Amino acid sequence: MVLFRNVCIALSLLLVCVGGIHAAPLIHKCVAANGIASYQTLACARHDEQAWSREVSTAPASPATIPVVAGQAADSAIEEARPRDDAIRKSKRARATTRKEARRRPRLSGTAQAAVIPLNPKGATPACLAAQRKREATLARAGLTRSYAMLAKLDEDVHRACY
Repeated sequence: MVLFRNVCIALSLLLVCVGGIHAAPLIHKCVAANGIASYQTLACARHDEQAWSREVSTAPASPATIPVVAGQAADSAIEEARPRDDAIRKSKRARATTRKEARRRPRLSGTAQAAVIPLNPKGATPACLAAQRKREATLARAGLTRSYAMLAKLDEDVHRACY
């Protein structure tokens, strides 16, 4: 028992020491038959074509390697971003217009609400309750031998008495 525990401790220490050493992951670009590209860490499927495979570093970049944008470069970056911002604003305006139209025309946009029809507008009249009891008793007697015609007639009787 002591030997087993010592072996487990030794293996744990070995795994802790070696655990920090690992190779950088490979990224594969796979192209399907229909031309859609996917980027993944697993090898490409048999029916996909591998365009390339690269090793990627997972270490965080140090602040010294991050380029500092200053002066004219910053202005050009802002100018490049401006058309994207305009496109985003236009799409938001278009969505707002669509929402307004949807409120005006709910049936056309598929957001209409169904009307709630009360089950018994006349109230629980004695004739209605008798027709419902008759339907339940007949269905209990018929069991699984009920037919569509029987169900339709019973429902029609209840409908006539209650509505």
